[in-house]
Amino acid sequence: MRAFVAVALPEPALRLLAAAQEAFVGADPSWRDEKWVPDENLHLTLRFLGDIPAEDAVAVTEALQEAVRGRAPFEVRLSSVRAVPSPGRARLLWAAFADPAGSFPPLARALGSATARWCAEPVPEPFRPHATLVRARRPRRVAPEALAAADAVLSSAGAGDGAVSVRHVMLVASTLTRCGPVYEHLAAVPLGPG
Repeated sequence: MRAFVAVALPEPALRLLAAAQEAFVGADPSWRDEKWVPDENLHLTLRFLGDIPAEDAVAVTEALQEAVRGRAPFEVRLSSVRAVPSPGRARLLWAAFADPAGSFPPLARALGSATARWCAEPVPEPFRPHATLVRARRPRRVAPEALAAADAVLSSAGAGDGAVSVRHVMLVASTLTRCGPVYEHLAAVPLGPG
């Protein structure tokens, strides 16, 4: 099965991302028909494992439990929309998260070490927590005014709307279909003393 480790996004953050997407497409309608991620599939990506044996789900969950043991829950906030790798040749749009306490990089490194048996790819440095909003069918230019419109939505949000409380990491299986991926939450692993 294809699997990844993620953080679920609360409803207010999902609504905020939908509004940012609307603002982006309103400013640049040429992006309307790209492959936007449905609200129910939006998540904060921590670690993509790729194809792993289905029978390893329990072992992966145990490795995640070990990685998060003793890590205190923390808060992050939606901060901006970014064109990846660049506004001139974007393949993706990401919603980036502000991590004022710097809690994500050590968590990502711990998860990378814990899951190295299933994915030897190193954790990117610097680690950038994000939610993928859209995948372009081909690299394309992003209009600065579209990014500005999406960012304006995020920056004008109320105090709780863009907040994400990181209290669990999830192991998720991804099944690719003609209509896009279908996600199944296999395990929620709580941060904390354990």
